[in-house]
Amino acid sequence: MSVPPQALAALARTRTGALVSRRLADKYGWKAGERIPLQSHTRRQDGSTDWVFDDVGTFDAPSWVGADNAIIVRDDYYENARLLDRDTAAQYTLLLADPHRGEQVAQRIDALSANSSFETRTQSVRALAQSNLQSLGDLNFIVRSIVAAAMFALLVSTAAMLMQSVRARTMELAVLKTLGFSDLRIFGMLLAESVLLSLVATGLGLAAASRILPLTQRFLGLGITIPYSVILTGFVMAIVFALLSAILPAWRGLRLQVAAALAGR
Repeated sequence: MSVPPQALAALARTRTGALVSRRLADKYGWKAGERIPLQSHTRRQDGSTDWVFDDVGTFDAPSWVGADNAIIVRDDYYENARLLDRDTAAQYTLLLADPHRGEQVAQRIDALSANSSFETRTQSVRALAQSNLQSLGDLNFIVRSIVAAAMFALLVSTAAMLMQSVRARTMELAVLKTLGFSDLRIFGMLLAESVLLSLVATGLGLAAASRILPLTQRFLGLGITIPYSVILTGFVMAIVFALLSAILPAWRGLRLQVAAALAGR
């Protein structure tokens, strides 16, 4: 986070001062010297939930910090003004000089409050985001259920589409057989068509996911990328599902009788 020295100095001498992120200042048109009224779930000692702060300047923060949409106020004013949970904090953020010592530092911090009324739980930003998501429920089960349902629907819909495609091209397949195309060759052509369509769709889906997932870093603080193993697994599954969905339509084309297909044409 980058804060101009004059803004820090103004905050130091203004008890009700507030530093506003540049994103919020641009969004609402706030300028230094203005008073900012806010409503909060935190009650003041007079029972009111209305807070008023003096804008003393702006600060810049990258989106991954999570403070690009925030207002920073003085702790001494906030502590003395609020009604409940005084002299407590929900979270402290530490920046380590050596990230490899993260686990060791976390254990030492938690040891300071062990067996106390307010035990701490120190974890990385990534672990915190993951635990917040896990609190919504068994995400692994939810995701796998959704994926399984989507795969089943994809399998059925693709098979139905290919079956309809074979019915619509019955005469064309019969002509190919008349020209000397073997049953196995036509069978392989239908399977290859299904595999090609599936691979193209999978490639487009994975390409879109590789572009969309990094955007979650802005909202969750997680730099999510797609490993090569997932990409490889996706293409393998695409081939398997393409073969499963095309086996019945291709078998129908394999057993096609030329005389019956061209009758009356």
